[in-house]
Amino acid sequence: MKALITGATSGIGKAIAQELSRRGVSLILTGRNENALLQMQETLPVHTEIIALDLAENQAPFTLYEFCKNKHVDILVNNAGFGVFGEFTETALQEELELLQVNVRALHILTKLFLRDFKKRNFGRILNVASSAGFLTGPLFSSYYASKTTWCVFLWRLPRNSAGKRAVSPSASSAPDQWTPGSTTVPAYSSG
Repeated sequence: MKALITGATSGIGKAIAQELSRRGVSLILTGRNENALLQMQETLPVHTEIIALDLAENQAPFTLYEFCKNKHVDILVNNAGFGVFGEFTETALQEELELLQVNVRALHILTKLFLRDFKKRNFGRILNVASSAGFLTGPLFSSYYASKTTWCVFLWRLPRNSAGKRAVSPSASSAPDQWTPGSTTVPAYSSG
């Protein structure tokens, strides 16, 4: 098995990479910090490929997909994301636009492209690391809340596959084994 993990150099993404490597899953890791990616590549106990890029850049999701498309990825972990803190009228517009590129646009592109591949192969899994912010509102983080709400609603609206199961199903846990609560998993297409 092989997994692609975005935002893999720290936090939840790094923890998922470490856990999957302990389970023998080969990895493709991406993030902005090339040095951190190189260090992970050297220390993880499985075959690990890396590609340093910033998903806020317009072509980055497509570049990542092109890098991966012939590598037989079985699991996509959409983990990359960030927030912008402050009064909405005071926060930097450019930073918020980058937030939307990463938190919404890149996830949308990667989910669509990999889901198409998984459907053709009749197998694949997608883990979308979400946030309780997708179900809440609050001050000083409005763009982040909006981006997570958009994504959570989108996942619930994806069509069902031919077996009547959701092609993408937000849940707290799903195969392979059990994922962490608060994540969104996708038992995308499986013949079993």
